[in-house]
Amino acid sequence: MLSSVGVNSVEGEAHIDSQMKNKVVVNGQDIESKNIVLATGSYPACLPGYEFGENILSTTSLLELEDMPESLTIIGGGYSGCELASIYNSLGCRVSLIEAKDHLMPFQIEEIGNAVKKYMILDGINVLTKARVDKISDTTVFVNGEAVVAEKILVCTGRRPNIDTRELNNIGLKFTSEGIIVDEKMRTNIDCIYAIGDVTGL
Repeated sequence: MLSSVGVNSVEGEAHIDSQMKNKVVVNGQDIESKNIVLATGSYPACLPGYEFGENILSTTSLLELEDMPESLTIIGGGYSGCELASIYNSLGCRVSLIEAKDHLMPFQIEEIGNAVKKYMILDGINVLTKARVDKISDTTVFVNGEAVVAEKILVCTGRRPNIDTRELNNIGLKFTSEGIIVDEKMRTNIDCIYAIGDVTGL
């Protein structure tokens, strides 16, 4: 589709030239442009001390499973956690949802989180709030002294911007741990460079 409308697609690892900020180098080829847009997205973050693998899944690897798990423990009761808990529960998977804060969807007002919890419980989802994960052992999550066992564990505790700090420092582009800093027009501190999507943390 891109080719049909005259868009030139180049596959490779891109580097913005530190001297000419409007030039990108890909596979040794220089590509100059009036403006550059950074849209490298984000990646799922695991719990500190743990890594994604066969039993501990990210939102990406969960959707790559070939077989539906019989049971699933979801850590993180934000948007993604609540959404996936509802979907997998409706598909017949036995779901436990763990949230460390006082209510589900903690970035929303408490009434919203409590309403979501009420209907999830009515649908048969095991919802645990004010529940911090003590440790994970194999497919068991220990929460407040209680063992929650499932076939798979899904970690939905947020995402991190997909940035290379060395690259950004090399060209003098400003960023924080939340992502690339942009203004209301999505422009970075370098006039010809813009950033959009998850890489900005917005």
